Amino acid sequence: IGADVLGRCASLRRVVIGWLPALASIGANALRQCDRLESITVAACPKLAIVHSGFGADCPHLRTADLQGFGNGTLQVIEDRFLFDSVSLRELTIASAGVASRLRVGNYFLSGASVLTSVDFRTLAPALVSLGQFALSGCPLLTDILWSENEPSSEQLPSLEEVGR
Repeated sequence: IGADVLGRCASLRRVVIGWLPALASIGANALRQCDRLESITVAACPKLAIVHSGFGADCPHLRTADLQGFGNGTLQVIEDRFLFDSVSLRELTIASAGVASRLRVGNYFLSGASVLTSVDFRTLAPALVSLGQFALSGCPLLTDILWSENEPSSEQLPSLEEVGR
């Protein structure tokens, strides 16, 4: 899928990508600035390796992004501004089966998702080798970030003062 595909589609409300067996990358700014877009579903793109910058960015009404079909052990890179400024985003799903053994996530990942309350990284954490700057910034309601199945107890966690050093 090339750069700017379906970008700035003012009337688009829902996108469902079913079966694209040969799709290896999604171009920069795909589905960007779609003012009425409410949901994105990617069902099966088994060879997807790269999601370029700006995917789904600046979509003020985007509520759900079900991206379980992102790759089949092939997803290696999610570039900058992924779902950036999705101020209505409440749910994001990326399945672990799609992620390669090493996943790099760019800057501003989910930044500005102002109603997002929790993020579940449990499926991505084992493969995550880098998470870019300003990831999850501008998310004032974010209270829960789940990193692993075996969350440490509060006694095992460092204090905020220790983290700040």
